[in-house]
Amino acid sequence: LLEKKYKEKLITAEQAAEMVHNNNRIHFGLGLGTVKDIDKALAKRADELWNVEIVSTVGVRSTPFETYLATDDNRKVRFASAHFSAFDREMSKNGRCWYITMMFNELPVYWQHNDSGVDIAFFQVAPMDEHGNFNIGPQVADIWGVIKSAKKIIVEVNENMPIAHGHQTQLNLYGVDY
Repeated sequence: LLEKKYKEKLITAEQAAEMVHNNNRIHFGLGLGTVKDIDKALAKRADELWNVEIVSTVGVRSTPFETYLATDDNRKVRFASAHFSAFDREMSKNGRCWYITMMFNELPVYWQHNDSGVDIAFFQVAPMDEHGNFNIGPQVADIWGVIKSAKKIIVEVNENMPIAHGHQTQLNLYGVDY
């Protein structure tokens, strides 16, 4: 039954990117969990979009998002970060990334109770286990606030995602849309 449900929810990065529409606010993940393949797929349609905000927190990357590199018009796609990492600061030099001012420990509450909400939460997870659970890895810090506020949850499975132990590290297959 789990395998059947998994296959029903399985889509490509391109199909995930097609679900982003004008005026959407999307979350690209936290730390090591920022999406890679979905970012590349969305970059291919960046110039088609209008008024899309991409939010992330403490992204651990060596380069800016591909979607950022694909467009230079904030009216199409703009970026915001709840923690200005090196690549966020680089994007802000061009006026393309804004800092969401808050204390890090306030993030779960912020995501759940802000007026903007999250239309789609994209983030990486470890492969599903025999119980239908994905491990969300070391991004547990504020991702539950994002999960609870998101209208749609799409996970990118990463074979190399570090497994985190402890409270609230599992997200069940039935809790994700794709």
